[in-house]
Amino acid sequence: MNVVFYHNNTILPPYIEPFTLSIRQHMPNAKIIHLTDEHTPGCPTADEVRRFSCPWPTQPVNLETVTMIGAYYLAECGIEEMLISDPDMLYNANLEPLFADDYDVTLAARPAYDRVSDAYRRLYPYNSMMIVKNSQFVKDCYLQLRRFRRMNWARDMEARSLIVNSGKYKVRILDGETYNARPKRFYPQIKVYHFRIGPAKDTVMPDFYNTYIRNRDDH
Repeated sequence: MNVVFYHNNTILPPYIEPFTLSIRQHMPNAKIIHLTDEHTPGCPTADEVRRFSCPWPTQPVNLETVTMIGAYYLAECGIEEMLISDPDMLYNANLEPLFADDYDVTLAARPAYDRVSDAYRRLYPYNSMMIVKNSQFVKDCYLQLRRFRRMNWARDMEARSLIVNSGKYKVRILDGETYNARPKRFYPQIKVYHFRIGPAKDTVMPDFYNTYIRNRDDH
């Protein structure tokens, strides 16, 4: 099982370590792969670092270019089956059994309690944890993003939604309350916590992992 994340920066933020530790704890057979540019320090707690010569500058970048870079890495990495994750997530369960099911792609929905408009939810119905068993899916997402970029618009979730709704792939949607939860408090039944909280995650994520997940043995 491959767990893949991408990150470019001059330093690795503190929250990446608890991210990888939570994977090791709950998915001990996983191979953690860091996708990055030619200059970012490789994650020392990953099993492998794959570097790419990117078509765009990787630092500093705006949001549109960040999404292009990530989609490019995923399209070029050559990994057929993978759990794709943002590094600001903590895992509280083994997700490897999900690979056994007959789906090309498994996505986590945006939690129902997210305070966003209906229009925003239609544009961004999913979030960052994704299981891909057919790598053509990420290639198609990248090609769609390139079309968006020609229109001066590059939003990865919108591209992903278009490919999901194309009918080309067999897709499963997991509930966001279990697989894409905000870390308001700890609930043992939540499998994936997503720390979409800006710079505060540098301290909040390590504290949350050490307090609630690190010493759990009832999974």
